[in-house]
Amino acid sequence: MSFRCKVAIFVVGLMGLSTSPAGAQPLAGDPVYPNLLGMAVNVRNFGYDISLWHEQAKSHSSDQKKWQNSLLFPPGSERPPVRNFQSLSLGIIKDPREIRVLNERLPGSKPFVIEKINHSICAHVGIGKVFVISERQSRSDLGLQLTWVGQIPLNYSWPLYIWLYQPAPLTDGYVPVAYDPKIHNVSLVGGDAKYSAGFSDGFITPGIGTSLSFTAEWGSYRNASNRLSVGFSADKFVKNIPIWYRSEMNRNFFPALFVTFAAGFELKSKSIQRP
Repeated sequence: MSFRCKVAIFVVGLMGLSTSPAGAQPLAGDPVYPNLLGMAVNVRNFGYDISLWHEQAKSHSSDQKKWQNSLLFPPGSERPPVRNFQSLSLGIIKDPREIRVLNERLPGSKPFVIEKINHSICAHVGIGKVFVISERQSRSDLGLQLTWVGQIPLNYSWPLYIWLYQPAPLTDGYVPVAYDPKIHNVSLVGGDAKYSAGFSDGFITPGIGTSLSFTAEWGSYRNASNRLSVGFSADKFVKNIPIWYRSEMNRNFFPALFVTFAAGFELKSKSIQRP
């Protein structure tokens, strides 16, 4: 079973759990300020990641005056609720230009990417705000949100190892080596070796980033939330991420469109009576 298939099954399982019956519901007049913890799968054109996220509501009246005269909320209008948002994610950076090939002339060969010399995984630490456009009032309602996150990406790169074919009478076979297109004949590459090979030889590249997304929320109102988000993100690192052998193919700026599937569960809620 492929990794993507396993991820899809995992997401469906989370969605099923979070739409199960949730017991007694809050009274109609009692708005709930949630404290949610959840998991998410994020797919973008530069790879994918899995994250933990936490969302906690702020007091509805604590900073009302600061928004009264803003462009988004004109004088006399009541601003929608704003929630604090934190996230921690880990995933891979995958260049859309990667094309896997196979040396069919070599026995037992596996696919590999020509001139790709490093693996890259990236962690993101994010802090942001959730602006509630439409609050869910029941299980059948659909909530709408706008989420902005400022984040610190930390990329870890390490050498990509390949199986190099060594022809010799009676003793021919493959040996794992760090891929160097300058000295390794592509016709003798028998595929990628173990993913973790050379991991200890890696290095960290920090950066700064941001994301903006639009979210639809549904599910059990009392203690669970399902979410589907679409948005835009951008990460800029202090130097180029060395994915490719040719330096002109590497970059330090990664703008991306993404889709996120998330499920969250309530840790604690506080109901506040309307006056």
